[in-house]
Amino acid sequence: MNSAMLFEREDWKLFRNMETLPQKAGVPKSKLSMLVCKELADWIHAAAVKSVMRAVFSMSRIAGPAWIQRLAFTFLKKVMILEILSGI
Repeated sequence: MNSAMLFEREDWKLFRNMETLPQKAGVPKSKLSMLVCKELADWIHAAAVKSVMRAVFSMSRIAGPAWIQRLAFTFLKKVMILEILSGI
């Protein structure tokens, strides 16, 4: 019977040391600061989207469904213009 020794380390322990943190993050140590900035930007973006969605929901209750249709149409026009400009 072949009995190989297996070593197991708890996953959370990789977060405790600056030498093992890049291994857990999946980036080289030199790029950890850029990863932190990216994560912060993602969190800020998600929070902003939630705030906008809450505002749209509140306005739809006040102004009615026609307001939502106008907002959606304006948004789609801007997206189409950006797609056209990015193809140039």
